[in-house]
Amino acid sequence: MKTNELYNKYCSKGHDTNTPTLWDLEPDKYRHLKPEINIILDRKIKTQDSQDLGFWILANYRLGFDNQDKEKLKIILIAKWHDIHEDLVDYVSEFKDEIFTEDLYKIAIDKGTYRKYDDELESTLRKCVHALKSINSPNSMAKLEFLINSGNENVKYALENYQ
Repeated sequence: MKTNELYNKYCSKGHDTNTPTLWDLEPDKYRHLKPEINIILDRKIKTQDSQDLGFWILANYRLGFDNQDKEKLKIILIAKWHDIHEDLVDYVSEFKDEIFTEDLYKIAIDKGTYRKYDDELESTLRKCVHALKSINSPNSMAKLEFLINSGNENVKYALENYQ
């Protein structure tokens, strides 16, 4: 299978609920596509193409992130040419890596740029709080302290419900 076949099979646009999604993808069956997916993501970064960006990142996630993906995610995480920051926070939180601390904090404090779809519950902010807490470095804990001191009730709520 090639990446265009993967896209046609698993992209959920216009499909009914019986159509498989990327969550149904069997990673071992498609792992050979990872290099081609990385090329697609590199091209999207270079051209700042947000179309189907979420699909290709999710495909890469389902096939298993590695250190090369970490670098791509770091670039995409704070890019302003897309609007999938909330999903990206979910992905980078799994790394629990200090390299994401400053970017997560930036997303947490800049609602206008990175959290424009957050409602009063501020789900992206809450995810940033959880990600910073899971990194658990001196720097991430300091950033959390800044967020706590902001007085935002959603920060407090996120910490109370951290697992």
